[in-house]
Amino acid sequence: FGLDGRSRRTGAAAERARSAVTRTINYAVARLHEHHRLLTEHLDHALHTGTYVSYAPDPRTGIAWEVTTATTTVTEGRTGRSS
Repeated sequence: FGLDGRSRRTGAAAERARSAVTRTINYAVARLHEHHRLLTEHLDHALHTGTYVSYAPDPRTGIAWEVTTATTTVTEGRTGRSS
């Protein structure tokens, strides 16, 4: 229920979800900015939030993605979980 026991509008849940997604994306991009400024500049222009979230880079820029994976070694007991 909403204010004074009235029913919430049906769009309230969707608006909360939309704002949570927008806030999370903005937080992630801000954290990424500490490590890769060029990428965050690109994402600032290519990510669009609102009713829908989209990734729409400028087609004139010609982006070439190179993705690599990091090798991580986890030592037993460092994760805080028991085996």
